[in-house]
Amino acid sequence: MANQRRPRGTGSIYQRASDGMWCVTVELDKAADGKRRRKVIVRAKRSDAVRALREAAKSSAAGTLRVGVPTLNDWAKVWWSDYAPEEIKVTRWSGYRTEINRYILPRLGRMRLDKIGADAITDWHRWLTSPAPDGLGLSKRTAQGAHSTLSSLLQYAVVREKISRNPARVHKAPKSAKKSRAYMTSAEARSVLDAHTPDDGTVPQTLAMLATSLWIGVRPSELLGLTRDCIDLESGAIEISWQAQTLTAEHGCGESGEDEVYPCGKQRAAYCPKKVVQIPEHTEARHLDGMTYLVRPKTSTSWRAFTMPEPLRLTLQIFLAACPPGIEGLIFHRSTGGMGKGKDGRPISLSEWDKRWKAALAAVNIEGPTPHSARKTCNTILRDLDVPADVRKLILGHASEDVNEKVYTHTSDARVNAAMTAIGRELGQSPKG
Repeated sequence: MANQRRPRGTGSIYQRASDGMWCVTVELDKAADGKRRRKVIVRAKRSDAVRALREAAKSSAAGTLRVGVPTLNDWAKVWWSDYAPEEIKVTRWSGYRTEINRYILPRLGRMRLDKIGADAITDWHRWLTSPAPDGLGLSKRTAQGAHSTLSSLLQYAVVREKISRNPARVHKAPKSAKKSRAYMTSAEARSVLDAHTPDDGTVPQTLAMLATSLWIGVRPSELLGLTRDCIDLESGAIEISWQAQTLTAEHGCGESGEDEVYPCGKQRAAYCPKKVVQIPEHTEARHLDGMTYLVRPKTSTSWRAFTMPEPLRLTLQIFLAACPPGIEGLIFHRSTGGMGKGKDGRPISLSEWDKRWKAALAAVNIEGPTPHSARKTCNTILRDLDVPADVRKLILGHASEDVNEKVYTHTSDARVNAAMTAIGRELGQSPKG
C-alpha cells in the first residue's frame, strides 16, 4: 500500500539518510516578519518519533508548543537584565546571585526550560541537601530559598511565553522545621530600657537605639538609616523614609580569565578600583561610606510618618542635644557610643548593631530575640493594647494587615497617635533626671 501524505499542518515523519535517525517536523505559526517556522524533533526509533508527533500535535492544538526554548543558563542572563532590576530589592541581589550561581545553575543550568520537570527538581533537591560528596549539604531552609529563586526564574519564563507552566510552583519546596520568632513581652522590653537608662538624665546611644526600635517597631535598616531631617522634635513627628543598606558591586576592570583572576588582581568586587555599584535607575540612593547607601524603601507602605510616643520624643531630644548628626544627617553613627576609631559620623553596620542588641538583652538575662524581633515585640504590645490591625499596619509599614496577624502577632492619624500614646505609657517613663 502506497504511503499516504499526511494532512497539511499535522506534521511529518522521515528518516534522515546521514545517520538513520527519525525526524518529526511540525509547522508553527509564521513569525512576526512573515517567515516560515517549524519545530524538528529527532528520535532513534520510528515508534518514538510517532509518539513525539502525536504529543507535538496536541501541544500545537493547545497553543503550548514552543520553539527555541533557552537553557536555564541562558535564561538566567535574561532574568538578571530584564526582571531583577525592576522587581528585586537591590540589597537582595547578592543573595540571589549566590543562589543562582552556586545552587541552581551547576545542576540545572544546561537543561532547557521546558525539560525541567518534577523528576529534575526532585533530583536537584536531593543534591542540595545531601551531605558531601554526593551533594552540597545545605539546610532545608537554604534549599527552600533556592527553590523560591528557581520558581522566580521559571515564572518569568512563563510570562515571556517561553514555557507554558512553572514546575517549581507545582513541585513543593523542601520542608523545614518552623521556628517561632522570639520576641519580648512589654515587661521584658521595659526591663531592657530601664537597665540602660542612666540616673544622671543622659541618653547613651544604645538607649536611644533600643527605645526607637521597641517603641515604634522600625526595621534594623530603618533604624540605622534614620536621618535628622526626618524628625521634628517640637511636634514629635517622625518619617521613616530611608534604609541603610550595604549594596553589591561588580568588577569594572574587565572580565576574569580562565583562572578566575580579574585584571585588577582583586577577588572581591568591592575592592576593585573600578567597581560598579548595582543601583537600579528607579531607585533613589545616597552614598554614606564604602558600600553602604541610604536607599528608599521598595514599597510605598514602608514609607510612613506618624507622631512618636512622648517618651521617645524626649529621649531623642536629649540624645541629639549631646550627639550631633553624622554623614548625610545620620542620627545613629559611629562617632557616638564607641563604634570604632577614625569612623566619626559613618554608618553603623547591621552586624555591629546586632552585637550591641544582644549585649543589651544579655544584661537582663534575655536570649533569643533579634534586632528585627523588635517589630514583633512592638506589634504584639500594640495588639494587646487593642490597637486595630490597620493602625498597626500603618505604624510598622507592612504591605498588608495579614502580615501583622499571621507573622508578627501571637486609619486614621488620630488612631495612630492614640496608639503611640498607649505604647508610650506601656513601655515606661521618660529619661531619668
